[in-house]
Amino acid sequence: MSLYAIGDFHLSFTVNKPMDVFDKRWKNHVVKIEKYLKKKVTERAAVVITRDHS
Repeated sequence: MSLYAIGDFHLSFTVNKPMDVFDKRWKNHVVKIEKYLKKKVTERAAVVITRDHS
């Protein structure tokens, strides 16, 4: 079994809040998060979403 922990996703589905204004690496970050999680997280894994650390 694997255990993953991830913090604030910086997601905003109700307002227009583009994150790529901070850096071009943020472009399509929602798609990147989904792609990475689907690749790494199997049925035998647990994911802890810790929200914002600050």
